[in-house]
Amino acid sequence: MSAEQDAGKSGKKLAALLGLSSIILFGGSYIAFSKLSGSNSDMQSAVNINSAASGGTRSVTETPHYRELLRADNERGAAAAARNNQTFIASLPQGL
Repeated sequence: MSAEQDAGKSGKKLAALLGLSSIILFGGSYIAFSKLSGSNSDMQSAVNINSAASGGTRSVTETPHYRELLRADNERGAAAAARNNQTFIASLPQGL
């Protein structure tokens, strides 16, 4: 019976070693490939941040009705925040 137990332990050790070596192999391959590929994902962006921050290339003016709705919403948010002892960040109209 001890031979069967030794064989069982040996099989478990072999499986653990194969699993560990495959993890090390795949991890090392991934690191080597990412270093050798030369692409720096930190420097590449799918979004042009400068264009997005300025609102793109088209210019849209706010209507007086929208400004009035924005002002009313800001007042409601500020009043609710004051009632609940919380903070409120108001939306600013364009041009400010």
